Amino acid sequence: MTLLSAAAFCYENGDVKTPRIGAGIGLLTILRIVFSYKGSVVYNMCAGMGDTIFAPLYLVLKKRGVKFKFFHRIENLKLSDDGKSIAEVKITRQVDMLKGDYVPLEDVKELLCWPNQPFWGQICDGDKIRDSGVNLEHYNSEPQPVAGELNLIAGQDFDRVVLGVTLDCLPVVASELVKKSARWQAMTANMGSTQTQAMQIWTDRSAHEMGIPGPAAVIGSYVEPWSSITDFSHLISREAWPADMNVKFLTYSCGVLLKYPDQHQQQEKKKVKQRVIHFLENDVQPIWPNACSESNPKGIDWSVLIDAENRSGSDRFSAQYWRANIDPTELYVLSLPETMQYRLRAGDNDFDNLVICGTWTDAGFNIGSVECAMMSGLHVSQFISGYPKDIIGSDW
Repeated sequence: MTLLSAAAFCYENGDVKTPRIGAGIGLLTILRIVFSYKGSVVYNMCAGMGDTIFAPLYLVLKKRGVKFKFFHRIENLKLSDDGKSIAEVKITRQVDMLKGDYVPLEDVKELLCWPNQPFWGQICDGDKIRDSGVNLEHYNSEPQPVAGELNLIAGQDFDRVVLGVTLDCLPVVASELVKKSARWQAMTANMGSTQTQAMQIWTDRSAHEMGIPGPAAVIGSYVEPWSSITDFSHLISREAWPADMNVKFLTYSCGVLLKYPDQHQQQEKKKVKQRVIHFLENDVQPIWPNACSESNPKGIDWSVLIDAENRSGSDRFSAQYWRANIDPTELYVLSLPETMQYRLRAGDNDFDNLVICGTWTDAGFNIGSVECAMMSGLHVSQFISGYPKDIIGSDW
Protein backbone atom coordinates (compact mmCIF):
# COMPACT_ATOMS: atom_id res chain seq x y z
CA MET A 1 0.00 0.00 0.00
CA THR A 2 3.05 2.29 0.11
CA LEU A 3 2.57 3.54 -3.46
CA LEU A 4 -1.13 4.22 -2.77
CA SER A 5 -0.18 6.04 0.44
CA ALA A 6 2.05 8.33 -1.60
CA ALA A 7 -0.62 8.93 -4.25
CA ALA A 8 -3.28 9.75 -1.63
CA PHE A 9 -0.97 11.58 0.83
CA CYS A 10 -1.80 8.97 3.46
CA TYR A 11 1.02 9.75 5.84
CA GLU A 12 -0.11 10.37 9.40
CA ASN A 13 0.77 13.90 10.53
CA GLY A 14 2.54 14.41 7.21
CA ASP A 15 5.40 12.10 8.28
CA VAL A 16 6.64 10.08 5.28
CA LYS A 17 7.99 7.48 7.71
CA THR A 18 4.45 6.56 8.79
CA PRO A 19 2.38 5.58 5.74
CA ARG A 20 -1.08 4.53 6.95
CA ILE A 21 -4.17 3.75 4.92
CA GLY A 22 -7.14 1.54 5.69
CA ALA A 23 -6.83 -1.83 3.98
CA GLY A 24 -10.46 -1.81 2.84
CA ILE A 25 -10.41 1.61 1.16
CA GLY A 26 -6.94 0.86 -0.20
CA LEU A 27 -8.15 -2.32 -1.88
CA LEU A 28 -11.32 -0.60 -3.11
CA THR A 29 -9.26 2.19 -4.67
CA ILE A 30 -7.05 -0.30 -6.51
CA LEU A 31 -10.10 -2.22 -7.75
CA ARG A 32 -11.72 0.98 -9.02
CA ILE A 33 -8.56 2.00 -10.86
CA VAL A 34 -7.98 -1.43 -12.43
CA PHE A 35 -11.55 -2.39 -13.31
CA SER A 36 -13.83 0.65 -13.50
CA TYR A 37 -11.94 3.55 -15.10
CA LYS A 38 -12.85 4.27 -18.71
CA GLY A 39 -10.19 5.17 -21.29
CA SER A 40 -7.44 6.16 -18.89
CA VAL A 41 -6.64 6.29 -15.19
CA VAL A 42 -5.38 9.88 -15.45
CA TYR A 43 -6.63 12.69 -17.69
CA ASN A 44 -5.00 16.06 -18.27
CA MET A 45 -7.31 19.04 -17.88
CA CYS A 46 -7.00 21.85 -20.41
CA ALA A 47 -6.46 24.49 -17.71
CA GLY A 48 -6.17 24.69 -13.93
CA MET A 49 -8.67 22.93 -11.68
CA GLY A 50 -10.25 26.18 -10.54
CA ASP A 51 -10.78 27.32 -14.11
CA THR A 52 -11.98 24.05 -15.70
CA ILE A 53 -14.13 22.80 -12.80
CA PHE A 54 -15.06 25.48 -10.29
CA ALA A 55 -15.44 28.52 -12.56
CA PRO A 56 -18.01 26.79 -14.83
CA LEU A 57 -19.91 25.49 -11.77
CA TYR A 58 -19.98 28.99 -10.32
CA LEU A 59 -21.22 30.49 -13.59
CA VAL A 60 -23.97 27.89 -14.05
CA LEU A 61 -25.22 28.27 -10.47
CA LYS A 62 -25.14 32.06 -10.70
CA LYS A 63 -27.14 31.93 -13.93
CA ARG A 64 -29.70 29.74 -12.13
CA GLY A 65 -30.20 32.36 -9.44
CA VAL A 66 -27.86 31.18 -6.68
CA LYS A 67 -26.56 34.10 -4.60
CA PHE A 68 -22.85 34.10 -3.78
CA LYS A 69 -21.43 36.15 -0.91
CA PHE A 70 -17.64 36.20 -0.97
CA PHE A 71 -15.41 37.19 1.96
CA HIS A 72 -17.74 35.78 4.60
CA ARG A 73 -16.27 33.73 7.44
CA ILE A 74 -18.44 31.26 9.37
CA GLU A 75 -17.91 31.54 13.12
CA ASN A 76 -20.43 29.24 14.76
CA LEU A 77 -23.40 26.97 14.21
CA LYS A 78 -25.73 27.59 17.14
CA LEU A 79 -28.04 24.78 18.19
CA SER A 80 -31.72 25.11 19.05
CA ASP A 81 -32.77 24.88 22.70
CA ASP A 82 -33.62 21.20 22.34
CA GLY A 83 -30.26 20.52 20.63
CA LYS A 84 -31.86 18.80 17.65
CA SER A 85 -31.34 21.37 14.87
CA ILE A 86 -29.39 24.44 13.78
CA ALA A 87 -31.07 27.59 15.12
CA GLU A 88 -28.58 30.19 13.97
CA VAL A 89 -25.50 30.58 11.77
CA LYS A 90 -23.10 33.26 12.95
CA ILE A 91 -21.00 34.81 10.17
CA THR A 92 -18.35 37.53 10.03
CA ARG A 93 -18.22 39.72 6.95
CA GLN A 94 -14.51 40.29 6.28
CA VAL A 95 -14.76 43.23 3.87
CA ASP A 96 -17.27 45.60 2.26
CA MET A 97 -17.68 46.07 -1.47
CA LEU A 98 -17.29 49.47 -3.07
CA LYS A 99 -20.20 48.78 -5.40
CA GLY A 100 -22.61 45.85 -5.82
CA ASP A 101 -21.60 42.20 -5.63
CA TYR A 102 -18.03 40.99 -5.95
CA VAL A 103 -17.03 39.82 -9.45
CA PRO A 104 -14.47 37.04 -8.87
CA LEU A 105 -13.27 35.98 -12.34
CA GLU A 106 -10.92 37.51 -14.89
CA ASP A 107 -10.53 36.77 -18.59
CA VAL A 108 -7.21 35.16 -19.49
CA LYS A 109 -6.96 34.29 -23.17
CA GLU A 110 -10.76 34.02 -23.46
CA LEU A 111 -11.03 31.74 -20.41
CA LEU A 112 -12.61 33.00 -17.19
CA CYS A 113 -10.17 32.26 -14.35
CA TRP A 114 -9.79 32.76 -10.61
CA PRO A 115 -6.99 35.22 -9.83
CA ASN A 116 -4.25 34.43 -7.29
CA GLN A 117 -5.44 37.30 -5.07
CA PRO A 118 -8.65 39.31 -4.69
CA PHE A 119 -9.55 42.19 -6.98
CA TRP A 120 -8.64 44.84 -4.43
CA GLY A 121 -10.19 47.59 -6.54
CA GLN A 122 -13.66 46.16 -5.83
CA ILE A 123 -13.11 46.22 -2.04
CA CYS A 124 -13.42 49.13 0.37
CA ASP A 125 -9.92 50.01 1.61
CA GLY A 126 -8.64 47.27 -0.68
CA ASP A 127 -5.14 48.75 -1.01
CA LYS A 128 -4.82 49.00 2.77
CA ILE A 129 -5.94 45.38 3.30
CA ARG A 130 -3.61 44.19 0.54
CA ASP A 131 -0.62 46.04 2.00
CA SER A 132 -1.28 44.50 5.42
CA GLY A 133 -0.33 41.13 3.95
CA VAL A 134 -3.42 39.35 5.23
CA ASN A 135 -4.67 36.31 3.30
CA LEU A 136 -8.47 36.49 3.29
CA GLU A 137 -8.69 32.79 2.41
CA HIS A 138 -6.89 31.60 5.54
CA TYR A 139 -9.04 30.71 8.51
CA ASN A 140 -6.79 31.24 11.50
CA SER A 141 -3.14 31.57 10.44
CA GLU A 142 -3.30 35.35 10.80
CA PRO A 143 -5.74 37.99 12.13
CA GLN A 144 -8.61 38.63 9.72
CA PRO A 145 -10.33 41.97 9.09
CA VAL A 146 -13.90 42.40 10.31
CA ALA A 147 -16.36 44.59 8.41
CA GLY A 148 -19.51 43.42 10.15
CA GLU A 149 -21.51 40.49 11.47
CA LEU A 150 -24.36 38.51 9.99
CA ASN A 151 -26.60 36.16 11.98
CA LEU A 152 -28.84 33.87 9.93
CA ILE A 153 -31.94 32.61 11.78
CA ALA A 154 -33.71 29.29 11.12
CA GLY A 155 -37.16 29.71 9.60
CA GLN A 156 -36.38 33.29 8.73
CA ASP A 157 -33.19 33.14 6.67
CA PHE A 158 -32.86 29.42 6.00
CA ASP A 159 -34.75 26.14 6.16
CA ARG A 160 -31.75 23.85 5.87
CA VAL A 161 -27.99 24.25 6.28
CA VAL A 162 -25.53 22.52 3.94
CA LEU A 163 -22.22 22.42 5.81
CA GLY A 164 -19.30 22.11 3.40
CA VAL A 165 -16.39 23.29 5.54
CA THR A 166 -13.25 21.22 5.98
CA LEU A 167 -12.75 18.59 8.67
CA ASP A 168 -10.30 20.62 10.74
CA CYS A 169 -12.69 23.58 10.95
CA LEU A 170 -15.41 21.51 12.64
CA PRO A 171 -14.12 21.79 16.22
CA VAL A 172 -14.27 25.58 15.82
CA VAL A 173 -17.35 26.37 13.75
CA ALA A 174 -19.37 23.33 14.92
CA SER A 175 -18.20 23.16 18.53
CA GLU A 176 -21.78 22.97 19.86
CA LEU A 177 -22.54 20.06 17.54
CA VAL A 178 -19.40 18.20 18.61
CA LYS A 179 -20.25 18.73 22.27
CA LYS A 180 -23.84 17.56 21.77
CA SER A 181 -23.29 14.47 19.59
CA ALA A 182 -21.20 11.44 20.54
CA ARG A 183 -20.89 10.60 16.83
CA TRP A 184 -19.42 14.02 16.06
CA GLN A 185 -17.03 13.65 18.98
CA ALA A 186 -15.85 10.29 17.64
CA MET A 187 -15.53 11.63 14.10
CA THR A 188 -13.43 14.67 15.02
CA ALA A 189 -11.31 12.70 17.50
CA ASN A 190 -10.49 9.72 15.30
CA MET A 191 -10.32 10.95 11.72
CA GLY A 192 -7.14 12.59 10.54
CA SER A 193 -5.76 15.02 8.00
CA THR A 194 -2.37 16.07 6.73
CA GLN A 195 -0.63 19.24 5.68
CA THR A 196 0.81 19.46 2.18
CA GLN A 197 3.37 21.50 0.26
CA ALA A 198 3.53 22.23 -3.45
CA MET A 199 5.71 23.75 -6.15
CA GLN A 200 5.49 24.76 -9.82
CA ILE A 201 8.55 25.30 -12.02
CA TRP A 202 8.82 26.82 -15.49
CA THR A 203 11.89 26.38 -17.75
CA ASP A 204 13.11 27.60 -21.14
CA ARG A 205 13.92 24.05 -22.26
CA SER A 206 11.30 21.61 -23.46
CA ALA A 207 10.82 18.21 -21.88
CA HIS A 208 12.80 16.66 -24.76
CA GLU A 209 15.61 19.19 -24.34
CA MET A 210 15.73 18.39 -20.62
CA GLY A 211 16.20 14.71 -21.41
CA ILE A 212 12.71 13.43 -20.70
CA PRO A 213 11.87 10.61 -23.16
CA GLY A 214 8.46 9.89 -24.64
CA PRO A 215 5.16 11.70 -24.04
CA ALA A 216 4.29 13.77 -20.98
CA ALA A 217 4.19 11.53 -17.91
CA VAL A 218 3.30 11.44 -14.24
CA ILE A 219 6.27 10.22 -12.19
CA GLY A 220 5.38 8.65 -8.86
CA SER A 221 7.30 7.46 -5.78
CA TYR A 222 10.24 9.75 -6.35
CA VAL A 223 12.14 11.70 -3.65
CA GLU A 224 9.90 12.69 -0.74
CA PRO A 225 8.17 15.02 -0.30
CA TRP A 226 8.33 15.52 -4.08
CA SER A 227 7.28 11.97 -4.84
CA SER A 228 5.10 12.93 -7.80
CA ILE A 229 6.51 15.02 -10.64
CA THR A 230 3.99 15.88 -13.35
CA ASP A 231 4.61 17.40 -16.78
CA PHE A 232 1.94 20.08 -17.23
CA SER A 233 3.56 21.81 -20.18
CA HIS A 234 0.26 21.66 -22.06
CA LEU A 235 -1.00 24.41 -19.72
CA ILE A 236 1.62 26.94 -20.86
CA SER A 237 -0.59 27.93 -23.79
CA ARG A 238 -3.24 28.99 -21.25
CA GLU A 239 -0.84 31.26 -19.38
CA ALA A 240 -0.25 34.89 -20.25
CA TRP A 241 3.54 34.82 -20.70
CA PRO A 242 5.27 37.49 -22.81
CA ALA A 243 6.54 35.94 -26.05
CA ASP A 244 10.16 36.76 -25.27
CA MET A 245 10.09 34.64 -22.09
CA ASN A 246 10.30 31.46 -24.21
CA VAL A 247 8.55 29.18 -21.70
CA LYS A 248 8.72 25.55 -22.86
CA PHE A 249 8.25 23.30 -19.83
CA LEU A 250 6.05 23.35 -16.72
CA THR A 251 6.08 20.84 -13.89
CA TYR A 252 3.90 20.50 -10.79
CA SER A 253 4.67 18.58 -7.62
CA CYS A 254 2.85 18.19 -4.32
CA GLY A 255 3.64 16.19 -1.20
CA VAL A 256 2.92 15.98 2.50
CA LEU A 257 4.28 18.44 5.05
CA LEU A 258 5.30 17.30 8.54
CA LYS A 259 3.07 18.66 11.29
CA TYR A 260 4.51 19.86 14.58
CA PRO A 261 3.46 22.35 17.31
CA ASP A 262 3.52 26.14 16.84
CA GLN A 263 3.82 26.20 13.06
CA HIS A 264 3.46 29.58 11.35
CA GLN A 265 2.34 30.14 7.77
CA GLN A 266 5.15 32.42 6.60
CA GLN A 267 7.86 30.36 8.30
CA GLU A 268 6.61 27.15 6.69
CA LYS A 269 6.45 28.80 3.29
CA LYS A 270 10.12 29.81 3.61
CA LYS A 271 11.00 26.24 4.57
CA VAL A 272 9.17 24.89 1.51
CA LYS A 273 11.24 27.20 -0.68
CA GLN A 274 14.44 25.84 0.83
CA ARG A 275 13.25 22.24 0.36
CA VAL A 276 12.58 22.84 -3.32
CA ILE A 277 15.99 24.47 -3.80
CA HIS A 278 17.61 21.49 -2.06
CA PHE A 279 15.70 19.16 -4.38
CA LEU A 280 16.82 21.09 -7.46
CA GLU A 281 20.42 21.07 -6.27
CA ASN A 282 20.55 17.35 -5.48
CA ASP A 283 17.87 15.23 -7.14
CA VAL A 284 17.12 16.28 -10.72
CA GLN A 285 19.69 14.25 -12.65
CA PRO A 286 17.64 11.02 -12.83
CA ILE A 287 14.55 12.80 -14.17
CA TRP A 288 15.97 15.80 -16.10
CA PRO A 289 19.48 14.68 -17.09
CA ASN A 290 20.04 17.36 -19.75
CA ALA A 291 19.07 20.19 -17.41
CA CYS A 292 21.95 19.63 -15.00
CA SER A 293 24.79 21.99 -14.22
CA GLU A 294 28.35 21.22 -15.37
CA SER A 295 29.64 22.22 -11.94
CA ASN A 296 26.98 20.11 -10.17
CA PRO A 297 25.99 17.02 -12.22
CA LYS A 298 23.26 16.14 -9.69
CA GLY A 299 21.64 19.58 -9.69
CA ILE A 300 19.87 21.86 -12.09
CA ASP A 301 21.48 24.49 -14.26
CA TRP A 302 19.77 27.49 -12.68
CA SER A 303 19.80 29.39 -15.95
CA VAL A 304 17.03 27.14 -17.35
CA LEU A 305 14.49 28.54 -14.86
CA ILE A 306 12.25 31.28 -16.18
CA ASP A 307 12.89 34.58 -14.39
CA ALA A 308 11.71 37.94 -15.72
CA GLU A 309 14.25 39.67 -13.46
CA ASN A 310 17.08 37.50 -14.82
CA ARG A 311 18.67 36.79 -11.45
CA SER A 312 21.58 34.39 -11.08
CA GLY A 313 22.02 31.05 -9.35
CA SER A 314 19.36 29.77 -6.95
CA ASP A 315 17.91 33.30 -6.72
CA ARG A 316 16.17 32.51 -10.01
CA PHE A 317 13.89 30.16 -8.10
CA SER A 318 12.24 33.23 -6.55
CA ALA A 319 10.35 33.64 -9.84
CA GLN A 320 8.75 30.18 -9.49
CA TYR A 321 5.79 29.15 -7.29
CA TRP A 322 5.68 27.33 -3.96
CA ARG A 323 3.31 27.11 -1.01
CA ALA A 324 2.76 25.53 2.40
CA ASN A 325 -0.77 24.32 3.15
CA ILE A 326 -1.09 24.43 6.94
CA ASP A 327 -4.33 26.39 7.40
CA PRO A 328 -7.34 24.29 8.56
CA THR A 329 -9.14 25.08 5.29
CA GLU A 330 -6.26 23.61 3.25
CA LEU A 331 -5.65 20.24 4.92
CA TYR A 332 -6.09 16.91 3.14
CA VAL A 333 -8.42 14.37 4.76
CA LEU A 334 -6.82 10.96 5.34
CA SER A 335 -8.26 7.46 5.11
CA LEU A 336 -6.57 6.00 8.17
CA PRO A 337 -7.14 2.41 9.35
CA GLU A 338 -10.23 1.83 11.50
CA THR A 339 -11.69 5.29 10.78
CA MET A 340 -14.37 4.61 8.14
CA GLN A 341 -16.83 3.77 10.92
CA TYR A 342 -16.69 7.37 12.18
CA ARG A 343 -17.74 9.03 8.92
CA LEU A 344 -21.30 10.39 8.76
CA ARG A 345 -23.64 10.41 5.77
CA ALA A 346 -24.98 13.63 4.24
CA GLY A 347 -28.37 13.54 5.96
CA ASP A 348 -27.62 11.09 8.77
CA ASN A 349 -25.75 13.38 11.13
CA ASP A 350 -27.92 13.73 14.28
CA PHE A 351 -29.32 17.19 13.42
CA ASP A 352 -32.67 17.66 11.68
CA ASN A 353 -32.01 20.60 9.35
CA LEU A 354 -28.32 19.95 8.63
CA VAL A 355 -26.75 18.27 5.60
CA ILE A 356 -22.99 17.71 5.50
CA CYS A 357 -20.65 17.62 2.52
CA GLY A 358 -16.95 17.01 2.01
CA THR A 359 -14.28 14.34 1.69
CA TRP A 360 -14.61 13.72 5.44
CA THR A 361 -18.18 12.41 5.07
CA ASP A 362 -19.27 8.90 4.11
CA ALA A 363 -19.67 9.25 0.36
CA GLY A 364 -19.18 5.57 -0.48
CA PHE A 365 -15.68 6.04 -1.89
CA ASN A 366 -13.92 7.52 1.10
CA ILE A 367 -10.49 8.59 -0.02
CA GLY A 368 -9.29 12.14 -0.71
CA SER A 369 -10.10 12.62 -4.39
CA VAL A 370 -12.26 14.51 -6.86
CA GLU A 371 -14.48 11.43 -7.03
CA CYS A 372 -15.11 11.48 -3.29
CA ALA A 373 -15.86 15.22 -3.28
CA MET A 374 -18.30 14.95 -6.18
CA MET A 375 -20.01 11.88 -4.75
CA SER A 376 -20.42 13.69 -1.44
CA GLY A 377 -22.13 16.54 -3.27
CA LEU A 378 -24.38 14.09 -5.06
CA HIS A 379 -25.39 12.58 -1.71
CA VAL A 380 -26.42 16.04 -0.53
CA SER A 381 -28.52 16.53 -3.65
CA GLN A 382 -30.03 13.07 -3.30
CA PHE A 383 -31.00 13.65 0.33
CA ILE A 384 -32.57 17.05 -0.33
CA SER A 385 -34.27 16.46 -3.68
CA GLY A 386 -34.16 12.73 -4.41
CA TYR A 387 -31.90 13.36 -7.41
CA PRO A 388 -29.91 11.53 -8.60
CA LYS A 389 -31.65 8.26 -7.89
CA ASP A 390 -28.41 6.27 -8.14
CA ILE A 391 -24.86 7.40 -7.41
CA ILE A 392 -22.47 5.16 -9.34
CA GLY A 393 -19.91 3.47 -7.12
CA SER A 394 -21.44 4.80 -3.93
CA ASP A 395 -22.38 1.39 -2.50
CA TRP A 396 -20.05 -1.44 -3.34
